[in-house]
Order: sequence, then C-alpha cells, then structure tokens
Amino acid sequence: MKILKRFIVIIVPILIVAGYFIIKSVNSNWPVKFNDEFDTFFGNGNWESISKETKESIIYDEYIIVRSAPNLSGNVPGKFNEWSITYMGADNKREMAIISDHTFRINNDKYSFLSKKRYSKKQALTLEFMSVSFSICEDKVMKESIAPYLSEKEMEALTVEISYNGGNPEAEFYDDLIKQEWFNVKDVSAKNYLNYDKHEFFIYIRSYDYKLDKLTDEEKRHIFDSMEKIEKNLLEKYGNNASFEIYIDENHKTEYKDGVKTVN
Repeated sequence: MKILKRFIVIIVPILIVAGYFIIKSVNSNWPVKFNDEFDTFFGNGNWESISKETKESIIYDEYIIVRSAPNLSGNVPGKFNEWSITYMGADNKREMAIISDHTFRINNDKYSFLSKKRYSKKQALTLEFMSVSFSICEDKVMKESIAPYLSEKEMEALTVEISYNGGNPEAEFYDDLIKQEWFNVKDVSAKNYLNYDKHEFFIYIRSYDYKLDKLTDEEKRHIFDSMEKIEKNLLEKYGNNASFEIYIDENHKTEYKDGVKTVN
C-alpha cells in the first residue's frame, strides 16, 4: 500500500506536467488544433503540413523576465510560427501555401483581452486562409479575364490583386467567412467575394513603370488597346457587383463600383 501511495505521489505530478505540455503543444500547432478547418478549406486528404519554422518578428517585441538575473530582463523580438502546406490546386497541380500565426500574435500584442478588435486563433487562421484564397482568385482573374487578350509577356507587366476596401474587417467578420460553402481552395472565386455582403471587396489590375519599360512600344499599345476588352469581360462576368480598378498609367485607367463607372 505504501509503495502504491509513493507511486501515485510521484507519477501524478509527472502526468500533470506532461499533459500540460501536450496540450500546449497541440494548441500552438494550428494544423493539428484546427485539423477540421484545414480539411474543410484545403480538402480532406488533399493537404499536408510539410514543415514548421519558428521565426523572429521585426514588428512586435516580447518582454522577457529573467528572475535569476533581473538586469537581463527586457524586450526581445517576438517569435511566431510558419507552416508550409502543400495541396492539390487547379489542374491537379501541387501548390504551396504558408500559414502563419504572425498576424495573430501581433494583433493579440496590440489589443487587450476585452477588445473587440482582438482576434481569436480561429479568426486569425481564417484571415490566413483568406490570404491564400485571394492568390487563387487572382490567378483565376488573370487566366479568365486577361489572358484571352494579352500575350504572356504583356501579362507579366500586370498584377492582379483582390482585397477588401474601406478598412480592415471587424474580427467577427471571420466567424462568418469560414462558414461560407464557397470558402475553400476548390470553389473560391473573385465573384464570391464581390457578391459577399459582409464587406466590400475590389479587384485591382495594375502596372508599374518599371514593368512597362520592359515592353516594346507595340506591346504597350496592345495593352492600352485591350483595356476595353478586359473591362467588358469583367462587367459581363460580375454584373452589378463588378467592383474593380484598372490602372496602367495616368492616361489609361478606369474604375467601377458595383457595376457603375466611377473613373473614366
């Protein structure tokens, strides 16, 4: 009986400490903690976390207390995690996505526990998924609305960006976004975002002088002449929800908001 009591006295604290570190490890490992969310977004059996890297932030600091040597306490660069995720994308091509808890850590460092602007881990993860989905949508816009009219070299002079307009969404926005049936790598499209009534989204098609300078005069002229075709394509595709800006240079630009032209 005494041996059993000693065993319990020794083993229970060990189990408690081990359990604490296991729970802490799982909570900090997003692909494990949010396995169901990863399955929904990337597709069950369609993704794999191939690496995890801990990095130092240049944006936020952490205060470290060294009790044995108080004079060594002070601010140090905050640390964050990055996970490299591979998944099967369009045309059965293997794609790579980076999921990070950097934004989550910056946000939580900036806002107090009671602030409405403070992200939960799931909200911050949804923001990361949204960033991945933007890249997918941008590739689709380039392929569907620009590639039919321009050469490959001419397309290299343009960038497509999909982003929210009118400031950052509120934290609870991400609670709704992750519930949308289309919010996954297979189904997401620019149309989904433009039709989504929880926030305002825009498509930005732009070029820059350093990119245009790589083109011949004939290639530049062809881009200018193709603007109307690209504009028409976007209007036909997105209808009353067409919100986009095309900016090639100061003399070749246009903008629409909800299907209405706002800049000539």
